[in-house]
Amino acid sequence: MSKDCMFQYYNGIKMVENTGLITLDEAKKMFNKYLSDFESELYINDPELCIWINCPDEATYIEKLIYLEESDCVVKDGKVYMRVGKFEIKEQQND
Repeated sequence: MSKDCMFQYYNGIKMVENTGLITLDEAKKMFNKYLSDFESELYINDPELCIWINCPDEATYIEKLIYLEESDCVVKDGKVYMRVGKFEIKEQQND
């Protein structure tokens, strides 16, 4: 498996984890490791969790596989869920 992913966890106060290039499996393990910390900081410090993919080097963040922050989440029965917002696609109007 190629090392083209990176992981970041910010607890709302400081950057706790900011890896270099790692595999997707390693990034998923890091995500799961810090998920409970993220949950405990939610609504207190505005934490962020992110897995970056398709990164050619450690200085280039290309695409987010998953990105969680307080405004995107809701906690129900002790579990974190991503909010699904309402959006509208407007048709192009011909003049």
